[in-house]
Amino acid sequence: MPRLSPISRITRGIRFRMSMVFLLVFMGMAGGSIWHLQTSLGPTFLRMEHDNALRSAERVVGGLDAQLSNLNTLTRDWAFWDDMYQYALKPNAAFESSNMGVESMKNIGLIGVMVLSPEGAIVGFQGAVQSDAQALRAEDLTAYKAQLMAPLKEAQHGQQCGYLQPRSVLLFLCASRISRSNGSGEPTGVVVMVRELTAAALKEIENQSKESFQLLPLTQSTADEHWSEAALTHLPASRLDVNYSASALTLYYHLPDLAGKPIRTVRLPLTRALVEEGEAVTFRTARQMATIALVTGAMLLLAGHFWLVLPIARLKRDIRSIHKQKAWDTAVRQNRSDEVGALAREINGLLAVIHSQVQALESLSMTDALTGLPNRRHFDQRLADEIRRVQRKAQPLSVLMFDIDYFKQYNDHYGHPSGDVALQKFARVLRDCTRQVDLPARIGGEEFAVLLPDTSEAAALLIAEKILQTLRNAELPHAKSQVSRVLTASAGVASLREGVDAAATLLAQGDQALYAAKAAGRNQALIFSGLA
Repeated sequence: MPRLSPISRITRGIRFRMSMVFLLVFMGMAGGSIWHLQTSLGPTFLRMEHDNALRSAERVVGGLDAQLSNLNTLTRDWAFWDDMYQYALKPNAAFESSNMGVESMKNIGLIGVMVLSPEGAIVGFQGAVQSDAQALRAEDLTAYKAQLMAPLKEAQHGQQCGYLQPRSVLLFLCASRISRSNGSGEPTGVVVMVRELTAAALKEIENQSKESFQLLPLTQSTADEHWSEAALTHLPASRLDVNYSASALTLYYHLPDLAGKPIRTVRLPLTRALVEEGEAVTFRTARQMATIALVTGAMLLLAGHFWLVLPIARLKRDIRSIHKQKAWDTAVRQNRSDEVGALAREINGLLAVIHSQVQALESLSMTDALTGLPNRRHFDQRLADEIRRVQRKAQPLSVLMFDIDYFKQYNDHYGHPSGDVALQKFARVLRDCTRQVDLPARIGGEEFAVLLPDTSEAAALLIAEKILQTLRNAELPHAKSQVSRVLTASAGVASLREGVDAAATLLAQGDQALYAAKAAGRNQALIFSGLA
């Protein structure tokens, strides 16, 4: 037998062959594990990116919708103003000069006011100069007469809001049917109020949404995907166009006018930090796992299944569960100090960032910025929860509805900054006079509500009277009030009773009690059960 060279002896030896077999096996296992990691976590991070991007779009579009809601509150106040009711019946120059003049509109941020009769005729109109140095014209609004007259045909809402662009400037308006303050009688027409979407308003939306966006002329672009945007309070359901690049995705929302025709495009560029971080985590973990595969021996062939594949599958299930339940405060279950544990800590770090951002955004979306009280959305959610709880345990539940008396006159006389201070002081009165379990909230301009769990109708009335007395004791001067020299409020009390199982019904009863209190002279509280 010829003598073998040292190299031949090594390559023909069993040690070499076993080493090569182990090397190929573990490299194959490592490759399979890396592929499993990428195919498991990649789609999850893409879904998380999709959800975060959609929430960003909802915050921006919600800001545009909030502009309509703010104007709608003012329009409804005018529409339920008895002086406006009489003006629609008998127009007079004194009312127009006092309330519809250019300076009066400027004080409340309007560039136009129009009053239409039930037949659609123009009863009164005043237009101011826009930022493009052109005055608002009546024909700019009457082009949407069918939409403006819609509130007279809507049995429940009686309002119509939306955007329009008659020329180069983007405007938004709200129309509301004109009724007496107590809701009696037939409507005498429609009042329309118009504002311009200014750069300051866009900056406010940007600050509140924490998103940087652009409002562009109507742009048609080729989209990689189309997402659905749910309907909001005033803006209808729509479609989002999505364009992808390696480092960013861009959302396009086409803002419709009152007739539903797109007039502007909102461009929202977003970074793909979440996906990039997910890819980086996957790459780092893959590199660590490949290194382990090269240096381990026969033991890794047996241990790989228990130390690698199963933990990743568990990690996948945990992430999928967290994503499905939106439980961003939950950590993945990996109490390990190896590479899989490092991946879990990276993912937990990402989840912690997402959780903090979601909490901050939820707090913003559930809190009234001026008073610090819960807003209408928070109140409605809590009310629905309380009704479900009451249905299970048969416990009492009451609501208080408040409206500050003659608040428009207060604003007109003292100015909006003083009006804001008055709202903040009333909010403080609500906090001081309620329990920790109660929920005081601001649900409109000068409209407030208090949710009182485990509280009977009689007890709720006492709390309402205590709140009204505390407000009177604060002695905020109100020179234009017709019921007192100080700021006062009216209250309606409603309690959940047999046959009432819907939040809307309970709130409607509270509103009816509130209207009764106002009709009875204001500065008092009435319960729904006492209505005729």
